[in-house]
Amino acid sequence: MIRIQLAIFLGVMSILLPSISIADTDKPLDATTRAEVVDSLSKELVAHYIYLDKAQAMATAIQEKQQRGEYDAIVDGSQFATRLADDLFDITHDKHLRMSFSAGVLPSQGEEERIIAAQEVKDAARRKISDPIKLATCAPGEIQYFFFGNTECLPGNIGYLEVHGFIRKEEAADFIATAMNRLKNTRALIIDLRENGGGDSATVALLASYLFDRPTHLSDIYERQYDRTEQIWTSNKIAGRKYGEKRAVYVLTSSTTFSAAEDFSYVMKTFKRATLIGETTRGGAHPTGSYRVQDHFTAYIPDARTIGTITKTNWEGVGVIPDISVPTYDALGVAQVLELNKIMRSEKNAKRLAQLHSRVSDLKQAMIGHDSIEASR
Repeated sequence: MIRIQLAIFLGVMSILLPSISIADTDKPLDATTRAEVVDSLSKELVAHYIYLDKAQAMATAIQEKQQRGEYDAIVDGSQFATRLADDLFDITHDKHLRMSFSAGVLPSQGEEERIIAAQEVKDAARRKISDPIKLATCAPGEIQYFFFGNTECLPGNIGYLEVHGFIRKEEAADFIATAMNRLKNTRALIIDLRENGGGDSATVALLASYLFDRPTHLSDIYERQYDRTEQIWTSNKIAGRKYGEKRAVYVLTSSTTFSAAEDFSYVMKTFKRATLIGETTRGGAHPTGSYRVQDHFTAYIPDARTIGTITKTNWEGVGVIPDISVPTYDALGVAQVLELNKIMRSEKNAKRLAQLHSRVSDLKQAMIGHDSIEASR
């Protein structure tokens, strides 16, 4: 088993798996294969799923369906994977629980580990940014694009960091350092997670490390199989310039913000380090492992759960509720208006104050929702 970011795993496998022949692709499932998948999947669920009682319920359900012949008419591998995932979801409502089908034979666990390790080396060499400390700081109106996302210096000297996904810490470290160095002199920071589907919890801790002044115990991850708990802390050993705790941070969320992106949002909210603006997130708090259940089928089984240091619980099934609820398309505008209003309260220069008023007016006129305009007052 390997616990990794699913998007990374699927991307690596699609690149490195042997080519698939048409004959392999079109080969229908037979009764023996379906029975093997159900039996193996049942064992993996009971061995690894984070809640044993639900794991046993899932295993019993799919075994009974198999015995009743409910799967007999399914001869397409992808359809069978989807049907099994749906049946499991009906019991747990766990959005991390997934199944996938490969027309070609999947690598063994040892082969999978070697493939991923080799790809990680290639990724690190391709994405490494030399000496990020020396790159230029954020300039008004300038956008810098990274694999990690992009940064921008918005009017009023408000920093903007868009994070598309929490890629592996080893890949993300230089990108985060470079982005935070560019944003180090901004008055406040907006972190946009509206299109972020998750990733690596270690990268969540790395980004959070730039926003806290001292090492902070963010959360715990409990693994049922080993009955152990791993503590997740920020670190002062970072490559870039620390942003610190004195300046305001805003985190933008949407209904599709998921998994590790929810983890970051949850930490920022519960520690009162950021103001969350946007929509309630999707609701997935279970780190997930990939398990080869048959030559052509992989199960992605949540085998751990995140526990908030402050709340002693998590956001599973309910999502992270923002501090200010507005439609996702207005969230960036609301965040800017809130910060610009702060700036205007202390601005003495008449010319700059007029510019700020004009910017706020433009942002409000661009808002679609009435609630967004009210929230930004």
